[in-house]
Amino acid sequence: MGTSVNLPHTSFSSSTFPGNTTALVYAGGLASRMGGVNKAFVPVFGKPMIEHVVERLRSIGVARIVVSANRDAERFEALGVTVLPDLRKDFPGALAALEALAHSELTPTERVFTCPCDAPFFPETLPFELDEAARRAGASGAFPRDAQGRPQSAFALFSWTVLSDAGAFLDEGGHRLGEFLRRSGLTVLPYEGDERRLANLNSREDVRAAEADPAFELWTRP
Repeated sequence: MGTSVNLPHTSFSSSTFPGNTTALVYAGGLASRMGGVNKAFVPVFGKPMIEHVVERLRSIGVARIVVSANRDAERFEALGVTVLPDLRKDFPGALAALEALAHSELTPTERVFTCPCDAPFFPETLPFELDEAARRAGASGAFPRDAQGRPQSAFALFSWTVLSDAGAFLDEGGHRLGEFLRRSGLTVLPYEGDERRLANLNSREDVRAAEADPAFELWTRP
């Protein structure tokens, strides 16, 4: 893959979680399975998905919410969040969002918690579980893995310093978020909760299925 990236990073040890944490919401995709409609604003139980996500993040008490988005900036900003577009024009995905945050003028926080805009019912306990897993492992962060062994790397908690290598990883041809996070020294947390809470609602069929599932209605509030 070319020259190596400076990985891994040292572990974090502050006791300021979650107050010294930036939440980064991935919302920069093309939404091809939503017919080109910005899925962040597709309603679930009568409320746009992004509003569910923002409410959950505010209930956690993060210092700042940043949305990675390449369109509809004013609609996102109306939610009281900071919007960051990609620095690259080819929509390289979540890694571009990390690169943009690294190069932003925002004051660094100790940690970054990431989540996708189309997972409106993620458990508000997840960041705390990731924090604990990272501390136990002496790692630079953590992300969950489901019972089938699949990484759920869009959800991650890690040291701000991890951001600095995202651009170099992209330049070298890297494109898998999970690979980048593993190389950055993050540990994996076997997720033991209801995996439906980590589900991505990628299509209108997914939205209809969620609205028909009584469990999802229980999770409409953090």
